[in-house]
Amino acid sequence: ATARTVEGLAGLIFNKAPTFLLTPQIEGHENDVTLSDESAELFALKTTKEILITGRYGVLVEMSADGTSPTRPYWVGYRAEDICSYKVERREGEQVLTRVVLKETYYKDVTDDEFKEEEVQQFRVLHLGDDERGEGRYYRQTIWREEEDSRTWVPVEEFEPRRRDKPLTFIPFAIIGP
Repeated sequence: ATARTVEGLAGLIFNKAPTFLLTPQIEGHENDVTLSDESAELFALKTTKEILITGRYGVLVEMSADGTSPTRPYWVGYRAEDICSYKVERREGEQVLTRVVLKETYYKDVTDDEFKEEEVQQFRVLHLGDDERGEGRYYRQTIWREEEDSRTWVPVEEFEPRRRDKPLTFIPFAIIGP
């Protein structure tokens, strides 16, 4: 009954197709906002269903960097269950998102069988810190994975997403609720 209710409410909300106001720089991105052929309308529908079910959904804006195509922003959705924690602080009179911890899964090859992959959990920490160089705040991401046989979590990758060769001064993550 709950599933039918969610489908019905989402159908009512999307009875009329949404319109998107886009700047010229991102014109055409609405046809594939996730870089996996998911349109903005489908992404919005999935977001709406998650909000109807759990009351919260998160969206992280990332930048493609595969080297084969021009870099462009894309969206990554996170269910409420995968948003482990977040922290908001008052900075310069504003409420600012300063840390988000996201649970993710990745797949690694099984060594004794080339046709199998193992699903493994990792955590992505989005952090807004103050720069030791005195250049203000900057955003960085750290990916944590559990070491095999030790049950200890270690950082395996850390990077600073940049825009126009400058570090971001905000976390490009939005928490959407009812």
